[in-house]
Amino acid sequence: MYRAINHGLQSGSSPWCAYLNSDDLLYPRAFLRMLRWAAASEADIVYAGADFVDADGRYLHNMPPPPPHLLPFLFQAGTLPFSQPACIFRRRAYELLNGFDESLKYSSDFDFYRRALLRSFRFARFGSEPVAAFRLSPGQASSLHSSEMALEHQRAVSTATLRPPLVSHAAAWLWRLASSWSYVDRTARYTRLTGRLRLKRRMDAVEIHSDL
Repeated sequence: MYRAINHGLQSGSSPWCAYLNSDDLLYPRAFLRMLRWAAASEADIVYAGADFVDADGRYLHNMPPPPPHLLPFLFQAGTLPFSQPACIFRRRAYELLNGFDESLKYSSDFDFYRRALLRSFRFARFGSEPVAAFRLSPGQASSLHSSEMALEHQRAVSTATLRPPLVSHAAAWLWRLASSWSYVDRTARYTRLTGRLRLKRRMDAVEIHSDL
């Protein structure tokens, strides 16, 4: 997968880059709003909030992204603290990092952003408003190969230290605790959606716009 992503990105010439997987959904004008904001900043990587939806596109929960100063702790704890489709990065940063590591099958995005932190690239948060949606389904690679993904995360974390491991894990748990309402929301919606009661679809406005 990452070989294909690298091939696509290397064939482009735009100053900002992003990629979408087959299950990712972009909200209208999402990248356009992010690009306008990023152009006026000195950031190398800009990330935003994202929603999570089920296999039928029904809203499950939202996970607001943490502020930039927490990123080193969360990555060191093996956590990707923002959703990949809700992130854009400068081409020059992509090139300096030599793109995505094609030897990794499931977590090269985690490795890419972690290496960016190690190189002191500047991250900026585009608020907490969701700009994209990530689909959760039983058949996706992150679900079927979660143990292999965790091992790749551990190998990446062991190569170089961003922050002290114990402090990083404590920061990760505190961040999860602060976002506990999101986990409660997700559990409640999963429970309701597995019964006869169906929630009103909240994804009517979600589509990928070709004019972006």
